[in-house]
Amino acid sequence: MDSNSATWFPVSNSGKNSSYLNNHTIYPIYVFTPAGMTAKSVLFLILLPVGGVGFFGNYLVFFFLCRKTTRTTFKMRPFTRNLSLYIRSLSLSDLLTCLVSLPLLCVEMFFDVFQSGWPCKMVRYFHLVFHAITMNNLVVISVENYLSTRAFPRTFSTATVRRMIISAWVLGIVVMVVPASAYDGIKVDLNQTHFTVFCRNDQNVYPFKITPIIFPIQYILPSILVIYINICLIRTVWARKKRKVHNGVSNASKTKLPATRIKGTLLLIIVTFACTIPYLFFVTNAWLTEMAKPQRAFATDFITPYAAGAIAYCRSLINFIFYFVQMKDFRKFIKRV
Repeated sequence: MDSNSATWFPVSNSGKNSSYLNNHTIYPIYVFTPAGMTAKSVLFLILLPVGGVGFFGNYLVFFFLCRKTTRTTFKMRPFTRNLSLYIRSLSLSDLLTCLVSLPLLCVEMFFDVFQSGWPCKMVRYFHLVFHAITMNNLVVISVENYLSTRAFPRTFSTATVRRMIISAWVLGIVVMVVPASAYDGIKVDLNQTHFTVFCRNDQNVYPFKITPIIFPIQYILPSILVIYINICLIRTVWARKKRKVHNGVSNASKTKLPATRIKGTLLLIIVTFACTIPYLFFVTNAWLTEMAKPQRAFATDFITPYAAGAIAYCRSLINFIFYFVQMKDFRKFIKRV
C-alpha cells in the first residue's frame, strides 16, 4: 500500500464507505500508522543523539550544581543561590524529558502499544507535562529576574524561590491531567479497505474544546509574558554594561557582584529564549490542527506533530550547550569527570 497517497477521514463521515464494505462483504483491514518507515527512521535518528546528549548533559549539570550548593551554600549570595535553584529545576525537567518522554515517543512511532485507552492517555500526559513544567519555571524565573534588576531591586529569599519552583512543578503536574484525559484511540479510514487507530484528542470527552483553553493559558500567554520580560531584561543589562564601561570602575571587589549578576541574568535570558522558541512550533501546529482542521494526507498528518515535538525536545540539548559555554566552573568539572 502506498502510504504517500493515503488520505484519511473521520469515522463519523464515512457512512458511504461502511455501506460499500457491507454490500461487497469486504472487511476493513487494520494498518498501524502507515506513515512511511523512512520518515519515522529519520526522526528517530534525530531524537537519539538529542535524547542521549540531553540526558547525560543535564544529569551532569544537576549533579554539579547540587554538589556545589552543598559545599558553598553559606558563601553564596541570594542571587547566586536562586540562580542555582533555577538551573537545577530546568535541568531536572530536561533530564526527565529525555529519560521518560523521548523514549515513549520513539516506542509510539514504531510499536502498536499506545494507540488507545489508558496507554494513549499516559503517553500524551508525559509528552505534555514536562513542557508545561518548564514553561511554569520560565515564568517564575523571568518574574523574579525582572524584579531583581529594577532600580530598587527585589530579590526573593531562597526559601521563597524554592516554594515558587515547587508550585510550578505541582501546577504543571495537575493541570496537564485535564487535556491528557481527553486523548483516546480515534478510528480513521485510510480508504475503502484499510483503517487505522490514532491517539488523538477526542472532542466528545468534554462539552467544550479543551485545546483552545489549555494552550493559551499554559503556553501562549506565558510565552508572550516571558518574551516581553526578557526583552526588558536585555535592555536593562545592555544599559548597565554601557554604564559600567563609561564609569570605568577599577575596584574589582565593587564590580564582582554586578558582573556576576549580569552574567547570570544573561544566562537565564538565553535559556528562556532557547526553551520558548522551540515550543512555538509545537504549539502552532497543535493549534492549527485543532482549529483549522487542514485536509492533509495521513502520512503528513502523522509525521507533522512528531516533527514539531522533536523540535521542542531539542531544548534539552540546546540548554546543556548554553550551560557548558556560559559556566566556566562547570567546564572544569566536566574535564575532571
